[in-house]
Amino acid sequence: MLIGHSIGLYFPCITFLHVVNEDGVDVVAWYWDSLIANTVANVFSNRGSVMKDEGARLLITGRPGTGKTTYAYYGLKVGYIKYLLTARCFSNGDSASCVDNQVKKLYREELSRLSGKPLDEWGRELLYRRVLAEVLPDALEALEKRYGELCFGAGCTKPDGIDEKLRLMVLVSESDVDALEELIQSILLGEAKPPKALFLDDMVYKSNFWDPEYRVLYRELKELLLHHRITIPLLIATAVDRKEVIGVYVRASRNIDTVKSTANFMDPETGEERSMMFISYRWFSEVTLSRRGYDYEKNTDVSAVFTGYTIMGRDYIPKLAKFRMPRWFEEAHVERRRRHLLRVFMKAGKMRKKAKEEEEDAKH
Repeated sequence: MLIGHSIGLYFPCITFLHVVNEDGVDVVAWYWDSLIANTVANVFSNRGSVMKDEGARLLITGRPGTGKTTYAYYGLKVGYIKYLLTARCFSNGDSASCVDNQVKKLYREELSRLSGKPLDEWGRELLYRRVLAEVLPDALEALEKRYGELCFGAGCTKPDGIDEKLRLMVLVSESDVDALEELIQSILLGEAKPPKALFLDDMVYKSNFWDPEYRVLYRELKELLLHHRITIPLLIATAVDRKEVIGVYVRASRNIDTVKSTANFMDPETGEERSMMFISYRWFSEVTLSRRGYDYEKNTDVSAVFTGYTIMGRDYIPKLAKFRMPRWFEEAHVERRRRHLLRVFMKAGKMRKKAKEEEEDAKH
């Protein structure tokens, strides 16, 4: 059984005779039960978000390089794959597609095999992911019969069949800006069916107003954000800081912030202590808090009700090279951001030049 291979733990191995490679299966396994993938799967299956109506708008924030875009991309892709496989499982009882049923059985067997050996919380988590990695290849192979070869990780040089299916839901390249404008207009005119989800990568910044190529889209997005529940059930956006994001998005979004963390665990076979680097994606939930009080000097009730935030859950994704975004996606993402920054700087340069000319004219 292939358990713990990605972190150097040794267990008896099996060989995957499938197109999706071992690293790609690991990516799917770690995202499979994530909050973001479950949210996407529920939206596509019309079961509603796991966070009910308030979770229809997500904002992933964090420092550059903490995997915001990667998390959103794989959350959307794996969530859609989970929706497809679950639908196949319920509709025709395809055993290969019933991933969760198989995993529960195998996981219980592994826990029984390792009974009496050191197995802490993280050891159980890693064991569960490795069981998933054993079950998923058959399910992914079944999908490949319809969608062609599936690809996950930095080695992917072109979109696969699932990526193409989600193409209109992901803003990646420069050409997608025009495509998104046309899509929004067609939806509002009733000429096109709205997508279940829309990934707005770096597209909800206030500064986008200063990019002449994005200005019209900026205005359209503000209107869409006010009424998105009647058009697009789930919106996912990324940004470095909430303060830089369009106010209408921030006020109704659920924040997910990214931080690096290290987990220590015990090797269930040897009892040896190990550690592993992760990116932790913390999902915040808004809560209403109250404080009772009375000012006896002023004979006044000073009780108050205010809003606070608590962490409702976390997703942990290993900080390993195989979990990076696909090469084709990264190249398109970087090129779009480069062109956007160039236009912003050129616009600023023209404004400075115009101001200087006006200042010179005023002197004369």
